[in-house]
Amino acid sequence: MKTDILDLIQQQWNIKPDTIGVKRNPSYIRLFEIFKHLIQSGVLTGQTTLPPSRKLSESLGLSRSTVIRAYELLSNQGFTNSRKGSGYFVSNRIYPLAKTPQLHSIELSTSGISFLKSFKKTNPMKSGAYAFQPGIPPLDLFPVNKWKSLLNKYWRNVQNSGLTYSSSFGLEQFREALSMHLSINRGIQCSPEQIIVVSGSVQSLFITGSILINPGDPVAIQIPSFPNVLAIFSGLQAEISSLDTVISQKKPVKLIHVTATTRYPDETILTRDRKELLLNSPNLKKSIIIENDFEHDLTKEYDDSQSLFSLDKEGRVIYLSTFNRILHPSIRLAFMIVPKSLIEPVRAFTSQSHRSVPSSIQVVMDEFIRNGLLRNHIHEVRKHHGKRWDVFSKSWTSLLPELPLPPFPKTMNTIAYYHGSIKDWDLTASRLLAENGINTHALSKCYMYEDSAKQGLIMSFTCLHHSQIPLKISQIAKLLRNSELI
Repeated sequence: MKTDILDLIQQQWNIKPDTIGVKRNPSYIRLFEIFKHLIQSGVLTGQTTLPPSRKLSESLGLSRSTVIRAYELLSNQGFTNSRKGSGYFVSNRIYPLAKTPQLHSIELSTSGISFLKSFKKTNPMKSGAYAFQPGIPPLDLFPVNKWKSLLNKYWRNVQNSGLTYSSSFGLEQFREALSMHLSINRGIQCSPEQIIVVSGSVQSLFITGSILINPGDPVAIQIPSFPNVLAIFSGLQAEISSLDTVISQKKPVKLIHVTATTRYPDETILTRDRKELLLNSPNLKKSIIIENDFEHDLTKEYDDSQSLFSLDKEGRVIYLSTFNRILHPSIRLAFMIVPKSLIEPVRAFTSQSHRSVPSSIQVVMDEFIRNGLLRNHIHEVRKHHGKRWDVFSKSWTSLLPELPLPPFPKTMNTIAYYHGSIKDWDLTASRLLAENGINTHALSKCYMYEDSAKQGLIMSFTCLHHSQIPLKISQIAKLLRNSELI
């Protein structure tokens, strides 16, 4: 029997972990999982003696200490017992594999089905590794100690009233600070009542789409665009067209989505003439326009014209912006400015669907702005933007000349273009890199149709310290070449 068990364990050990449902854990954990599965499935029954640790270690090519650790873990969790001089044997206690319960079939709404389908369009969000992940700013530049000092000050002075529910559309004092900040730094004039505080642009888009779009309503999106934008309006069952098509065919649409200064991710400039066209074209005169200003603090130096929101004289533009892309994504702090006619419906929707960003974050951000710390941080980010691009572009061009880069980028992102013939190359490459802790995004996911989609890797070149950039690019080159993707 011991020989049979040795053979059985050897067979299981030789199976690749991903085909038997075992993650890439340390060897002793993997060995423990194999024994656990065999015991729970009844292959190894009560009182069955496990192979001696020395023989099993020789059979599997492991150290004896690794096998002993696995045996001890089995014993600690009650799967085995040990007897001095006799080794380990399976416990008489029964640990059957959990039976799959008979689940009730739940029928989704058409909206639920639609969002389930559109979710495939989005980029997966992974915690932990963030190398080159689009949307991640230079985290090492964020003034952690200054933020912590303001946060500690808040908790030292907080009153009981500060621990209750707060307005679902943002604290008044923070909205007042934002209104002043926007007037001084972006030339945007709005009242604090027009500002809705949210956790991010995705929430802004969902709120806007939910109160304005019915299934089948025509929506125009600047293409390429954020995959999340395409996903949300697909989930809302809108009839989506590219903005260029709508303009050329003079089609009327209910809603338009554009990025404020530079188009994501290829950085095509939204010129003053283009803005005037969106506001004044006869077929678009009734359209509501979403102006997504996702990285204003970097891009404003490339376009000194007014925002669409400022140019709008009819109350048709909704302005979105975020602090997540200039500070750090975990802060979850953004805002939208709505026309006065939409204040009441937006507030009604948010009050019934979302709770606001925590009061502590809003109060601290209020002081962060008023004390000039946001201005100083933006200055630091701009200062390092060019330096990190120089390091990135030099290393990339040297190691990966097959994947050309565009000229100096206006935002924190760049694109490495693929001009080869491999189908779904960027989807395959981005998955491979993600498995190795490098989170790029596939350019093709930013398009509506496969036959018109360009391929490439979208990357944030600013999120890493300049000393780490060449090492990560070297890793990318090695992974892509070893996988014969270049």
